[in-house]
Amino acid sequence: MALVYKDRVQETTTTTGTGTLTLAGAVSGFQSFSAIGNANTCIYCIEDANGAWEVGVGTYTLSGTTLARTTVLASSASGSAITLSSGTHKVYVTADARIMTAADRMRVGGFSARGDGSTLITITNGGTTLVSSAAKTEDFDIDSAFDPSTGIWQPTQSGVYIVGGSAITNSTATSGSTFAVYCDWSTDGSSWSSTENRGLLWRGISGAVGSVGGSGAFLVYANGSTDRWRLSVFYNGAGTITVPGIAGNKDWIRFWAKYMGETS
Repeated sequence: MALVYKDRVQETTTTTGTGTLTLAGAVSGFQSFSAIGNANTCIYCIEDANGAWEVGVGTYTLSGTTLARTTVLASSASGSAITLSSGTHKVYVTADARIMTAADRMRVGGFSARGDGSTLITITNGGTTLVSSAAKTEDFDIDSAFDPSTGIWQPTQSGVYIVGGSAITNSTATSGSTFAVYCDWSTDGSSWSSTENRGLLWRGISGAVGSVGGSGAFLVYANGSTDRWRLSVFYNGAGTITVPGIAGNKDWIRFWAKYMGETS
């Protein structure tokens, strides 16, 4: 048994009450429910001769040409099966709003931003520094959830996302120093998660004097309202280093996310 969608399927019925419909044949210009296939299900809509309506999941049976009202999803009777009056009623294949909304959600959520090639971030010894504010060039931002002026990504759709980022210095890091790339989380935009529990994307120790950097990704759940993330780096070497680079090195910083789906 499968959920089947077909275009232009509509029949009439003179069934009364709340039970299984006996189908009376296709309306002129439409297919019959036989297009759904025996024992398969479909989303149906009934329009009663007196104006009542019902949307649900129906199971089609070829023998007797019936449509069982298996699950009522919505109706003019407060969500219950409507009691069909006498007369001729219309029944046709449709799409439930919840199914279409879920499908639409699969298309929303996601962005990719990178350095603009001119904004330079200075990182001081022992400091943790926001760097996603330098990712001012957006390759795409499907739901306009990333703010390049602040470097903060605040998704508007709840669900599971994969979020990632990278940062590479364009100046010398001290040999033996630690460089780490983090994805900080906040619910208010002012209090950000501590080093202990925020998302560590990458951590490394410089083996020699020179440029250092890394990248990574992980899954997060966003509530679609207050949850937000930003990209930062930590460095504990001597002196200062700079990120993301100068003109021509625009990919030395990148911050991105992609919507994966709901949790249930």
